[in-house]
Amino acid sequence: MNTLLDFLSYSLRNDKKILVVLQDDSGAFQKKTIKILGMEDGIIRYQSGKKEKEIPLSAILSAGYARGDHGEIETMVK
Repeated sequence: MNTLLDFLSYSLRNDKKILVVLQDDSGAFQKKTIKILGMEDGIIRYQSGKKEKEIPLSAILSAGYARGDHGEIETMVK
């Protein structure tokens, strides 16, 4: 897993936070830890803190695992 869409999908499928670098409307760069809530037609809906927001996919410049996450997916075995 190493593409931007792979990380966005990882967050959405596994309810995990990811670290992204994005560019806001003013052109400033921001580094945020977010959880992806939905992706449709080039629009990404995400949660950062307690706020839900939407941004265009093109605003996300890079993505990676959030601090403490190495891509493992916990499975429950009974």
